Amino acid sequence: MMMKLRLIAAAAALVGLSSAHAIPVDQLAGAEKIYIAGASALRLSIGAHVASICNNDLDVYFSKAGAAPAKDGDDHRAYACTLKDALNGFAAGTKVVVYKRDLGGSGQGVAPIAVQGTSDARRLQAHLKIVNDATCVRTANASPVTDFQLPSYVCSGTEPVISHAGISDVEPNLLMQGVNLGSGSAVDISSLTSKPFVQALFGVIVNKSAYAALQKAQGLQQVDSPLLGGVPDATQKALFEANIPSVPSTFARSAFTSGATGLASSARGWNLLIDTVTDPKVVGKTVNVCRRVAGSGTQAASNAFFANNPCGQGFGATSNVATVTGTIGVKTNSIAVVENSSSGAVETCVGTTVENAVHATDGKAYGIAVIGRENNPFANGGDKGYRYVKLDGNAPSRANALTGAYPFVYESTIQWNSNTVAPGSTVEAFLNGIATASKPSSLLLVDADTQEGVMSPPTSYGTRASLSTDELKFASRVARSAGNSCSVLKLNK
Repeated sequence: MMMKLRLIAAAAALVGLSSAHAIPVDQLAGAEKIYIAGASALRLSIGAHVASICNNDLDVYFSKAGAAPAKDGDDHRAYACTLKDALNGFAAGTKVVVYKRDLGGSGQGVAPIAVQGTSDARRLQAHLKIVNDATCVRTANASPVTDFQLPSYVCSGTEPVISHAGISDVEPNLLMQGVNLGSGSAVDISSLTSKPFVQALFGVIVNKSAYAALQKAQGLQQVDSPLLGGVPDATQKALFEANIPSVPSTFARSAFTSGATGLASSARGWNLLIDTVTDPKVVGKTVNVCRRVAGSGTQAASNAFFANNPCGQGFGATSNVATVTGTIGVKTNSIAVVENSSSGAVETCVGTTVENAVHATDGKAYGIAVIGRENNPFANGGDKGYRYVKLDGNAPSRANALTGAYPFVYESTIQWNSNTVAPGSTVEAFLNGIATASKPSSLLLVDADTQEGVMSPPTSYGTRASLSTDELKFASRVARSAGNSCSVLKLNK
């Protein structure tokens, strides 16, 4: 049976976690290694699943951050432990290391996985290199970790590896369409074994300064955190949720397709949402857009949802997504679109770069972006400088998404290639095990942050009557047509 992941210190003491022995960097010889690439929006889902099948001996490895304001773990993470139970061909107690590459997003979970030629260099991807030398530095966090979002080691090296599998926020075919390819080219994906993973919620975020201005303009209380003393409090949480400001989808759509132009003579910018009483300098403020690169599943979902691209080709209107236009600023451009290689980098772009952009005369900058809802701006009691907003009055919550009240939902997939993963192998069985982690009974047990951003597809469970009251909280009743993110979201169960 899987154990619940998120443990506070008191609970850790009760279960004897402090006395558990970790699998540190110098004890990984002979471990089974599983390499997964893609979908940084689902990085917590993978981490949560791995942690749930481990004994109380989990060590977490983050990649070293690049240039500021990047943060450790933005590009790569890895999880090392011994298996709690016999699992998919691996015996109980087996040492495993699961590597997760976020760099490049979902596209890295499709094209390099699908390439069939065994000598094709496109199959190689950089993954975190975990070795017992100065390139892996022990952190001040506990070992084993008490929260899989905290690294016990930070490693600066990478090495070329052929990944076993890929994760994508949307089906592989959507990532082979022009708008989602960037400078790359489509590959034959017929060799892929692709299976549904979780239904993922996506959310629109703004920086804290924009959030406060939206609250004031909408007559809401200036409540910006559900935390009281670092611990969730029901009263504070309810007050926070009641005062989340809303952004019209038309504004978000305009921002993501270059329709919102802060410095244009018509000033179709933040002044449409924020009045001059709230911010006397709002007219002309740059619409800062922090987005993912082409090939990102988050970006593909955003393209489909906000621009109907490529979904409208041949039978309906399709909008072009905004092109990269400039650097973040207060009144430096009409619109500034910058690309980021991972979800973590988008968090930093909005919550650090935009939030810290201040002009002596024109005040603070405002920014907007899309990320996976499983990300938490208050993770580990911290503050990442951004906030989720409502979309057309609907909060990006799992409770709203279960019945389609919040519709920004797409089904993710996990895929592998039989040229790399032999049919019937223990690695294939392990990957199949990840695919089944989307069941309500599995999501019920994962980390609280992850839970808010994922649901179980209707195909992952039987009748609703067979589920417990708690399992029903994760059992989605809506779906798009199988393998077709361009289809409409509708009630399914």
